[in-house]
Amino acid sequence: MTRMQKELDSPQDLSVPWRLPADPASVTLARHATRRHLTAVGVKNPDLIDTAELLVSELTSNVVKHTGGRPTLRVVQRGDLIRIEVSDDRPSEIPVEQDMDIDAESGRGLLLVSSLATSWGYERDGAEKRTWVELASTGDHG
Repeated sequence: MTRMQKELDSPQDLSVPWRLPADPASVTLARHATRRHLTAVGVKNPDLIDTAELLVSELTSNVVKHTGGRPTLRVVQRGDLIRIEVSDDRPSEIPVEQDMDIDAESGRGLLLVSSLATSWGYERDGAEKRTWVELASTGDHG
C-alpha cells in the first residue's frame, strides 16, 4: 500500500465511493454527489464547489463516452486539498489532452480540466484506471 493510499484510507478520509451506472445520467448523479459531499464536509466557497462539479462532469462523461464502462466516483478532502477520482475498468483507454481546431464541436474537456485543476493525472491499478484532479481549498473548510 502506498503512502498516498494510506492517507486516503485513514480515519480522516472523508471520501465516499459512488458506483455509477454506465449511462449519461451518471454525470448528473456525480455532480449532485460531489456538491452534497463537499457541502457536508464544510466547503463554503460556491465557486470552488462549482469548479469541482464541472471537473467531475468532465471526468465522468469521459468514462461514459469513451469507455462505455461504469464510473466510480471518489471525493476526498484532506486539509486544504480536494481530490476527485473517477475510476473505470478500461486501463488501456488513457486520457489524452488534444490540440483542438477552433471550430471543433467537442474534445476540449481535458483542456478545461488542465486549466481549472491545481493538478490532474491518471493511474493504472491492475484492471482499473483512475483519473484524478486536485483543487486547492486553502482556508475554505470548517
